[in-house]
Amino acid sequence: MEKQKKLTVSEQKRQQIIRAATHLVSKFGYAKTTLDDIARLLNMKKTSLYYYYQSKEEILEEVVRSEAQNYLQAIKANLSQKKATYSKIQEYIRTKIRYLKEAIHLYDLSTKAFLEISASIHSIIEDIHAEETAILANIIKEGIKKKELVSCNAQKIAESIVTISEAVKYKELYTAKHLYMNDMDFEKIENDINYILGLLFKGLKPVEC
Repeated sequence: MEKQKKLTVSEQKRQQIIRAATHLVSKFGYAKTTLDDIARLLNMKKTSLYYYYQSKEEILEEVVRSEAQNYLQAIKANLSQKKATYSKIQEYIRTKIRYLKEAIHLYDLSTKAFLEISASIHSIIEDIHAEETAILANIIKEGIKKKELVSCNAQKIAESIVTISEAVKYKELYTAKHLYMNDMDFEKIENDINYILGLLFKGLKPVEC
């Protein structure tokens, strides 16, 4: 029982650290936030902080994993409110762009910082994409059963949707003339993605007799 109690206290302390880190990053930005800042906010010594996390990057990973779970839950909740297959796909894109916009607004990241952070948490992003693909594949399979779509490789189509959404997003990032992500035209990104997906799903619709 004592061992379980210590584990609970440790987890509570980790949550406090994550909340403090999230607050500081949202206020000062990722680059300017240090472990000293996080420890100071929690009235901890920096050496004590090392008991829970070895680096700022490790804390960032924890923050991202927590946000990723919230994001995936939001996608599932929003998709459950839609019936038609293509409406579900559009809602997936809408939720994805909205979450990106909210996260960027919260942390006020520069385009360069966003790309650097994305590179450092590549494995986490891959896990998120795998979850997205699984969700989309199930939607497409249901669409085939309901005869809203022709028979196709649901996994491949799902992977293509994720790839298209990411490609359009990063194209905007790499070609952007603005320094900060908040200045991005998120509506344009969403419209560009939906235009391409519209062409894709046009070819997947059953031919009417």
